[in-house]
This record gives sequence, C-alpha cells and structure tokens, in this order.
Amino acid sequence: MLRTGQEGDRFVFTMECPNNGDGLYKAFLNCSGGRRLLGTMLPEGNHLWLRRTLSKEESKTVGTVFSGEAVLSYRFPSGETPPPGWKWETSPWGLFQDAVLVKSSQNLKGALLREENNVRLLALPFDGGAFPLTPLFCFAKIYYLSGRPYAVFRLGKNGKPAPPHPQ
Repeated sequence: MLRTGQEGDRFVFTMECPNNGDGLYKAFLNCSGGRRLLGTMLPEGNHLWLRRTLSKEESKTVGTVFSGEAVLSYRFPSGETPPPGWKWETSPWGLFQDAVLVKSSQNLKGALLREENNVRLLALPFDGGAFPLTPLFCFAKIYYLSGRPYAVFRLGKNGKPAPPHPQ
C-alpha cells in the first residue's frame, strides 16, 4: 500500500506490505518520471514499511505518481526463515571496522545475527568445507541452529571479536 502526503514543502511517501519472511524488498514508485527507487523496506511486526521524504526539487523528477511497488531484491537462503531469535544479516562486512575482516566477509552468504547482553553474535553456515571468516577461526564456536552447523562469532558493539563463551 502506498500513501502520499505533504509536510510543509516536503513530499512524504510511505509504503507498507505484509512481511512473508522470504527476503529483502525494495520499494519503488511508478511515476511519469519513470521508475524510482525509494529504498529498502524495514520489518516491523508482520509488515514491511518504508517512509521517504522528498524536497520540492526532488519531487519534480518524480512527476505524477501512478503506483508503488515492493520488489523482492534478495531472497533469503532456500526461502527459509531464520532460526528463532536470529535474523538474516545480508551485509556482515558492515559489522567490522578492521579492513582485513571487512574484506574477508565481503562474499559471505547465509549469515545470521543476534544481539544479547551488548554482544553481537554472527553465525555463518559451516558445512565442513572452507571455514567461513578464516581470520577469526580461533574465535568461532560451532553450534547447530535449526539442525544446521554454524560457526558463531561473538563481536563487541565496536565490531571487535570477543572470545567464545566456554561451554
């Protein structure tokens, strides 16, 4: 559902749609100025939403708005939903400040994230092949989440790795 409005001299676009948990969605405007990306929709409860404001100048490039559209831009692995208490992390490199860790995490797929007690837990699928995030090998602990093995790393809010919890 697309709602439009005006706040002072700014135009407001709000989009909302059901969250079926299958992936990340981008919101687009279909308008006389062509198709315009508004951004990535955020989960809230069992819905996805996005709110964007455009200045009067920016709105001139939009023209007449015909409709809004939510487009699946990234499907979560195998259409699965994440294990309880976890969420999919599509940009794990954004969790790190260290250049080596940023580079090492650029091509990771199927990452999960969870926050507890001011610590971020990053879980990466581990099928016994190449170890994910090799520079942090000694900081990993293998856990089974929803029946699959994951290498789980503890990270401080500053992106620095922390030793694993003892069992």
